[in-house]
Amino acid sequence: FVGLSVPLSMFLAFIMLPLFGFSLNMIVLFAFLLALGIVVDDAIVVIENTHRLLHEHPNLSTAKAAKFAAGEVFIPVLAGTLTTVAPFVPLMFWPGIVGSFMFYLPVTLILTLGASLIVAFVMNPVFAVSFMEREEHLDRVEKPQLTRNFLLGMGGLLLVAIGGYLSGSTFVGNLMITIIVLCFLDKYVFVYMIAGFQRSLLPRLQNGYARLVELAVGGTVWRQGAIIGGLLVLFVLSIMAVGARKPKVDFFPSGDPKFIYTYLRMPVGTRVEVTDSITRILENRVYKVIGRNNPDVESVITNVAIGAGDPTEATAAGTSQSHLGKVGVAFKELSEQKGPATHIYMDKIREEVKGIPGAEVSVDQEASGPPQGKAVAIEVSGDDYPKLAALSKKVERYVDSLKIGGIEDLRSDLQDRNPEIGVSINRTRANREGISTAQIGGEVRTAIYGFEASKFKTP
Repeated sequence: FVGLSVPLSMFLAFIMLPLFGFSLNMIVLFAFLLALGIVVDDAIVVIENTHRLLHEHPNLSTAKAAKFAAGEVFIPVLAGTLTTVAPFVPLMFWPGIVGSFMFYLPVTLILTLGASLIVAFVMNPVFAVSFMEREEHLDRVEKPQLTRNFLLGMGGLLLVAIGGYLSGSTFVGNLMITIIVLCFLDKYVFVYMIAGFQRSLLPRLQNGYARLVELAVGGTVWRQGAIIGGLLVLFVLSIMAVGARKPKVDFFPSGDPKFIYTYLRMPVGTRVEVTDSITRILENRVYKVIGRNNPDVESVITNVAIGAGDPTEATAAGTSQSHLGKVGVAFKELSEQKGPATHIYMDKIREEVKGIPGAEVSVDQEASGPPQGKAVAIEVSGDDYPKLAALSKKVERYVDSLKIGGIEDLRSDLQDRNPEIGVSINRTRANREGISTAQIGGEVRTAIYGFEASKFKTP
């Protein structure tokens, strides 16, 4: 009965998900996984209480035992479920992009835990009335016997396993063999182990726990006060310990990066040849840090113009941008690395690529998790663009002058130096020649950025 509460609770919650417009995504699956060990608590309490009443009161019917058991523990189980739900409720009001990303988690958990209450107090009592019976001689273990049905079942599983091996499906064969082994272990080994545990170890654990509880609640008022005072002192000390040494908080821990990217941004309109020459300088400096024959490095890939933008920025589309360059270093898997940690390389690269005149260089690692902004963002807003541009530069210089520890990459997204060339179109002549403004714009772009005619691969 307890085991059935897990799939039933998941099933009820799964039915209600479309009402909230939820799809079956990774966050929803993680919420189900997180609730997997919680949903059985309510069912355990109800079924165990029904079993207790049924065996402590011989004249009580199973239906009345289930009714009294569910009513007896309803308030405690409801309170326990609500205390479990309470920490997840604030997550529903998490603002921003991360809040939208995490909204699925608390809602799915609340639905699943609510479904577990329905299963525990509505469905499990019905199962108990239908299938639960009084058990006599619980302390006696009967000698297992090979019955005809058991042998037929094992023979059928063995035939399926042989068929799986012959057809090349080793998974089916291994699964059937595993089930056969577990069935024999359950019949001839586990039954004695469980009986030994229930007869010897479990009573000792129960008696020890009973003595501990009696020591805590059955003593004098001074002893009870000392226990409560000790708990309060431990609670205060734990809060002070956290406050004294604040743990580092990361929404998505970065760890040692597998990819390190060095981004180059030149003034908009820079010729691709100039960007390429500066990117080669960056590439040589990166090689100076990691070494050209580093066994921990899998590859070093350099991009200029195409695929050179930062994927976290809006300018990272697949279009050609002649003022952008990127040097990417891919490391081997952590288990295969023998040198220093990769974050050490990133810090050294960040120091090595400084000091290139006219170039804006940043070093970063691959992004993980949902799209996020920077850890600290200062937003300047208003209607007067020239004043905003001047104020933005002033704020950037001020923050840079503070020399705040931990700032790795201070950048402004202000773009105020984009050169422009205005092209006036003789629309009368263009219409006479049957040429649209879009075609003219495309030809101008091709003249500046070029055009990808085709792709070919060399053997």
